[in-house]
Amino acid sequence: MYRTIYMLLTIILLSSLPGFAQTHEPPIRFTVMHTNDFHSQLGGLGPDLLFTPRANDDDPVRGHAARLMTVIQSVRANRIRNDRPVLLLDAGDMLFGSLFHMLGPCADSECAPEYRFYHEAGYDAISLGNHDFDAEEEGLARALTKAKKSGYALPFVTSNLSLSRNGSADSPLRQFVRPGGAPLREPAFQDFQIRKFPGGADQPPIKVGILGLVGPNAAQLSTTTRKSVQFAGFDDKSVKVDEKAFHALVQARVDLLRKTQKCHIVIALLHGGPPEDEKLARKVKGIDLIIAGHTHQAYVKRVGSTIIAQAGHGGANLGVLDLEYDGRSLRLLNPQSSLIAIDDSIPAEAGVLSWLKKTGREIDRLIRQTGFAAGDPICLVTRDRRKASFPANDAAVYTATNLLRAVNRRLEKPVDIYFTTYGLVRSEYLTVTGKPTMYAFSDIFRFSPLGFASDGTPGAPVVIFSLSRAQTRLLLEILTWQSKKFPVYEPVVSSNLRYSLNKQGVPLANKVSDLELDGQSFLKWPKRIRISTTLFCAENLLKINKLTKGVIRITPRDDNGQPITKFADSGLPREHVLLADELRRVQQGGVVDPAEMP
Repeated sequence: MYRTIYMLLTIILLSSLPGFAQTHEPPIRFTVMHTNDFHSQLGGLGPDLLFTPRANDDDPVRGHAARLMTVIQSVRANRIRNDRPVLLLDAGDMLFGSLFHMLGPCADSECAPEYRFYHEAGYDAISLGNHDFDAEEEGLARALTKAKKSGYALPFVTSNLSLSRNGSADSPLRQFVRPGGAPLREPAFQDFQIRKFPGGADQPPIKVGILGLVGPNAAQLSTTTRKSVQFAGFDDKSVKVDEKAFHALVQARVDLLRKTQKCHIVIALLHGGPPEDEKLARKVKGIDLIIAGHTHQAYVKRVGSTIIAQAGHGGANLGVLDLEYDGRSLRLLNPQSSLIAIDDSIPAEAGVLSWLKKTGREIDRLIRQTGFAAGDPICLVTRDRRKASFPANDAAVYTATNLLRAVNRRLEKPVDIYFTTYGLVRSEYLTVTGKPTMYAFSDIFRFSPLGFASDGTPGAPVVIFSLSRAQTRLLLEILTWQSKKFPVYEPVVSSNLRYSLNKQGVPLANKVSDLELDGQSFLKWPKRIRISTTLFCAENLLKINKLTKGVIRITPRDDNGQPITKFADSGLPREHVLLADELRRVQQGGVVDPAEMP
């Protein structure tokens, strides 16, 4: 008898816990809309001069905030009419990628257009990404302060973020940290968030716990733009990924939501893609849904009992997951139709169009000193130059080659090469249906949108330094080796430097072979190679010594042969201005070689 009573009590206690294998009758159906890596692409992905607000008039532009708003409102209204709760979620990197991104961090403007859009669209939870720190913590704090002043609700979830003091200074972001729990109607960083859905007749509400995570690789890529902010999963001091610490922290957060907060469903917003999203699903128990990002891919898949989805980038798609919860797990009801393309088939929402037009005038005011306006025609693209892995990265090599000419036209002592990486050249030269296509200044900015100067003004500062001949080769070896795991690190150089990859070569030793600079073989190169690149790229070179504990040494030097510990202002225009000016010069006949034409 006592044994029977004990078993009954055990069953009663277990069945009161969310996640215990019990059915929910009838099953609860709800919808998750999701985006990731919006990158300030409020005006779509271009070519900008070809956008029209009307539907079905052969406009080639993908994305656009006004179209995205139309679809968000339509899907939400449809699901609510059918008694389905709706969540709108974002997996990070809302900011940085178009001219719009200069406004939020700028002290000379009251605008924060990305935050306005996310507020008006009604996002329920938002993760941070590495690019949210491109204007550093001070720039991010300025943008959030504007949002607070404007009354925007920005429910950031920052589950693996911690703040430390940077010397005597505290982080300007600390003012936005709030306890986890119900969402707040202000810009806030919460370590978890809880939403509730109606549980049906005579049943308690369904509790949904939401985590927001910056993945280890994204944390690694933002080390030069963070000071007081750390993310579990990447050790800033040792410059090393720590997946074990990352998974342990997330498991603890999931357990908190399941056991203490009594959540039935757990969703993780992860600014990370393959393989980080799949590892998270395998290593951490209790996550029902992962909304991924960072890698700019579009997919929906299942790993074990966890559904994983990502929606591309730039607002080109809206993920729409129709889900069913039966008390045990989630089931995806629309695996074949979980992605809506945001394109010319969708009319633009009038309210967003109106304020974007005003915002465009504010952009032109701020960039006036460059000699350009956002809509200025720059060059007619007559052939496709796409981004691809080495040796077929035509878009990036063409960009670097134009930047080499632009830099050297402004210097008495020329540089030998222009250097960048796959991840830093962020667009392509594409015609529309094979026809010559005009690119505006705003389109050219997308090729080089990353970076802010120390005074807070946008655009990537360009610096100059030299490496020894051997270290130049070693730099190519290091980045080629790193790119096998993270393609964004793949080196890109101007076309006057040519090399191949030896299939039988040893990484970091002789994988890079057949090097020629201006037609000269490696042993005939100058002893020191003058290089131009962005400040962001150059600052990351300084970390190689620390990352390898001195085993591999890359030592940039100035014109006096002194090691550089902090890069000086070169006095050159920002990278995007150099590129636009050179492409316009090419368009106007300033370059004779037809191969250099856009």
